[in-house]
Amino acid sequence: MHTEFLVVGAGIAGLAIAWHLHRAGRSVRVLEAAPRTGGTIRTVHHGEILLEQGPQSLRGAGLATARLVDEMGLGGRVVEASPASNQRFVLVGGRLRALPSGPGGLLAGGALKRRAVARLLLEPLQPRGPAEGESIDAFVRRRFGPHIAYPLIDAFIAGIYAGDATRTEAVSAFPELVEAEQAHGSVLLGMMRRERPERPDGLPRGAFTFDGGVEVLPRAIHDRLGEVVRTGVAVHEVVPDGGRVRVVADDGEHQAEHVIVCTPPRVAARQVAAWRDALAEVPVAPVAAIHLGWPEGRGPRMDGFGWLAPSKERSDVLGAIWVSSTFPHLAPHMDLLRVMVGGSRAPFLTELSERALADHALEVVRQVQGHTSDPELVQVAVHKPGIPQYVVGHAARRRAVESALQRVHPLSWGLTGIGLSQGLQAAEDLASHLIGRPPHP
Repeated sequence: MHTEFLVVGAGIAGLAIAWHLHRAGRSVRVLEAAPRTGGTIRTVHHGEILLEQGPQSLRGAGLATARLVDEMGLGGRVVEASPASNQRFVLVGGRLRALPSGPGGLLAGGALKRRAVARLLLEPLQPRGPAEGESIDAFVRRRFGPHIAYPLIDAFIAGIYAGDATRTEAVSAFPELVEAEQAHGSVLLGMMRRERPERPDGLPRGAFTFDGGVEVLPRAIHDRLGEVVRTGVAVHEVVPDGGRVRVVADDGEHQAEHVIVCTPPRVAARQVAAWRDALAEVPVAPVAAIHLGWPEGRGPRMDGFGWLAPSKERSDVLGAIWVSSTFPHLAPHMDLLRVMVGGSRAPFLTELSERALADHALEVVRQVQGHTSDPELVQVAVHKPGIPQYVVGHAARRRAVESALQRVHPLSWGLTGIGLSQGLQAAEDLASHLIGRPPHP
């Protein structure tokens, strides 16, 4: 079977790039090993309650996200996060303390000590550091001081990557911060001077989901692509063959002009021999998400997005999302929260039984939020192998993969960014490159 473009993996990035190529009139086929598309995005219906097993939301600041939502005709189904979700908390000294909100919040203190605020003001005077090869913990300590690195950055990396700030590479996890330092000599000045592109109307800049949960988006793309997508077909080998690429899959051999590999790093390492050395040992962090729900008014107090736990405060939990406060429509008539455990700090917790994980999560809520009644709803989802870790050296690894082959292109959350909006932007950019048109401004 021959096609111009073959996409391996139908997570959100794979679906998105297939859509862009298909919409441009190109011949494209998508092969997905699982029986469903969407990858880590999965919304489970529990009666009228919607439980997100993977990402809880998207962010509307990405232009590619806004364009894709518009092209799918989903604008009328967008649900913006509640105003209360702008307030986030961090566990400090055994208490939940409000995180700073913007520069004014940083200067006002809150979760930060006065000496941390004073050191923050000296950031523009600090010398430039290396463009890559530095952990985000070292980067922030050098530019902002130790009291910003811990607890804030420590907690953020746990919340975003389920990872360790002392091992996560700054330029790979937060490229805009390193770019600001390199270009302007100051992160604060660089971020203030950064140009913010115009964006389509109708999509919130902050967090949002859909009336039927995050899975509405990949389902819509799959429906539009139709027979372009084949599920239950695993790809075993991707081999450049002259001016084409040969793909060995469950349903036989395929020939393509270009192959876009959207599988997780270790899977891609098995599929593409030229990438094996770079991707085979990419660290991953397994995570367990435990939903706990009480009848409305009987659960713990929740007024904000949720909270994060720095590693020295608690190593047995990453944090919790207050679902009912952030997206009330997902849990009508219920107080619902989602506790996250495991990650690189405690991967062994994901080996516990579902009952043990639920008991552990409930004990965390009792100790952190002081709520003692038993929940009416309990639901556990364990994600393995887990979230790819952008450890120091990741930028070099990504370059090695991208330059290894001309007609085989990586598009994996293990390389291009773990956020949904990052993946959608990478998909749009790669599609524009492959079909030879300028990317969107």
